[in-house]
Amino acid sequence: MDGDGRIHDADADADWVLPSAPHSDVTLALVGKIGSGKSATANRILGREAFPSEFSYSGVTGTCQMRSGTLHDGCAARTLNVIDTPGNHDRSKLKSGAN
Repeated sequence: MDGDGRIHDADADADWVLPSAPHSDVTLALVGKIGSGKSATANRILGREAFPSEFSYSGVTGTCQMRSGTLHDGCAARTLNVIDTPGNHDRSKLKSGAN
């Protein structure tokens, strides 16, 4: 018994395990306006220069691109996929005749 009169079973506590989801790949898609820093953010997440990035008011990324890295999550390692997308509202990327 504990000091407050309740029964305490130490063995029951030792068998308790926090349930967790199986480790799987993580995929992030970065979406936003032109010049908002999606490519720079993707590079920062991956920890390397994986995407071309520069200060610009026009779009630098022309098509969706994916790069991968490794995410160390405690004792396990997972694949981290980062998708960089062209800027929203980038009129130069629209097909001619589209409004």
